[in-house]
Amino acid sequence: MFFLNAMFSVISPEKMFDGHINCTGFDDDLKAFALYMCRMFGLCSFMISGFFYTLASSATKEQTVAAGWAMLALGCFNLAATVSGDATTLGFKDAPLQAWTAFCVIWGFLILNSAGEKPETEVVVVKSLSTPFKVISVIFFINFCLFVFAPKMTIGHYIDIDQYKNAAASQMHVENMIRILGLFQFGLSRFLDASASSASYSCGIAASIGMFFFAANFAYVIFNRDFEAFKGDRDMILLWACVNAFFGIWIVQASGEKPKTD
Repeated sequence: MFFLNAMFSVISPEKMFDGHINCTGFDDDLKAFALYMCRMFGLCSFMISGFFYTLASSATKEQTVAAGWAMLALGCFNLAATVSGDATTLGFKDAPLQAWTAFCVIWGFLILNSAGEKPETEVVVVKSLSTPFKVISVIFFINFCLFVFAPKMTIGHYIDIDQYKNAAASQMHVENMIRILGLFQFGLSRFLDASASSASYSCGIAASIGMFFFAANFAYVIFNRDFEAFKGDRDMILLWACVNAFFGIWIVQASGEKPKTD
């Protein structure tokens, strides 16, 4: 499910976004930012799908609990947006939002209920992955806190929303998208933290591919000058491209060679 979400969000963000939000009233700058964020959601989904796939038969209790709470966090956010009326104000379409809410809540509870079951297979733990996983999990968790609890302050470091054609109306949409990205960061943070002491070679490769994809996306946005359309800060995007590339290389180096028994 997360892999399909990633493919549609990255390859065809326009159709993906139009399928979830009525954006007919969006100005060009806000729509450009929305498409950029849709790709970011897709890349987060891709990385999460990689973790789910590699941990499917060997997840520890800590990893299972992390996955369950990440799913519940997304579901509760969607539910809160629906109950408060913010979803309607933001133009979210009822059917896909309700479907995602139900999916995240149901699977969150199912995953938490399975926590503690003995893994089907034992894997060779790569202890050298512990440090990069811990460091990245802290970075993602800080992003989660800033994006979810202080979106207005955070936005100013990434885009110049005052240059938007309708800045006041765009503010709420931008803050909502930032919060959603923060929840994805929360899920990735919990996965990485829970896997730090029990990560396998495959888990390391999945994480490194995700980091390289993030770096490639940021590099593409700079090379293609897409950041100009949504008034993005080029230097901040370049910084995140370098950070993600660095951690991708670090994780690959820490993963070492594939064990024959992994």
